[in-house]
Amino acid sequence: MSLTEEQDEILELLAGHEEAIASLYYEYAAIFPKYRDFWSELVEEEHEHAEWIRALKINIEEGTARFNTESFNADMINNSIKYLKKLRDHAINNKMYILEALKTAIDLETSFIEKKYFEVSKGNSDLFNSLLENLAKGTKEHIARLAEVWNEVKKPQPRNL
Repeated sequence: MSLTEEQDEILELLAGHEEAIASLYYEYAAIFPKYRDFWSELVEEEHEHAEWIRALKINIEEGTARFNTESFNADMINNSIKYLKKLRDHAINNKMYILEALKTAIDLETSFIEKKYFEVSKGNSDLFNSLLENLAKGTKEHIARLAEVWNEVKKPQPRNL
């Protein structure tokens, strides 16, 4: 089985979406040195997600995976990538506070779950559905870790008397 142009386009967009998230988090790592390690871990994980998606192309070519492109809208993915680039540009060009970055990241990651971005659908192979489940799991873990840092930052700091 060969990869169709439409499948290739959707998979590249999905991988590009993960990389756009990584690019935003990379800027956050540069802006907030105290949290550089935290953001850098998320960057690595987003790049890993992009690699998983691209590896799926090989599986489709080999006939060990298939996916139904009807579940994905290229225009919506492109618009989301553009939005992520605007967020990155905003981070680069404006003074930001860590809480703003955390809220943005939490809202982004939560929106992927709410929009059922990773919803398993019929017509996909078990391998592709497993990829979607792993991406959803990774996203939920990101939300939990972002919320943990949010709570740490929001915690009242003791005053020096």
